[in-house]
Amino acid sequence: MRFRDPKSGFLLEEVNRQGVIRKHNLRIWPQTEMPKAWMVEAELRVPGAADNAATTMQMLASRFLDTPHAGGWTEIFDAQWRPITRTMPATALYHVLGTAAEAHRLWPS
Repeated sequence: MRFRDPKSGFLLEEVNRQGVIRKHNLRIWPQTEMPKAWMVEAELRVPGAADNAATTMQMLASRFLDTPHAGGWTEIFDAQWRPITRTMPATALYHVLGTAAEAHRLWPS
């Protein structure tokens, strides 16, 4: 997966085709899609993909889902890990639940 933040490993909000970072923010929805991409590769038996999926889900949980609001999330951080918004848009819930459901389908225990 291209265009990840070199420090955190998370996908950047906006990068042009030449790889120039246009927005160094980190939004939740791309981070939920990254483990799903690794899960697809795990189903195809790509070596290391299952471990990468687990690692990215742990990263997602520790950075975006560990909030003072039970069941909540942080929508977007700036490059210094400061929350940019105080809201939790419902659109992110689709991505969070989709990732959890896919992980449960592959690894039900």
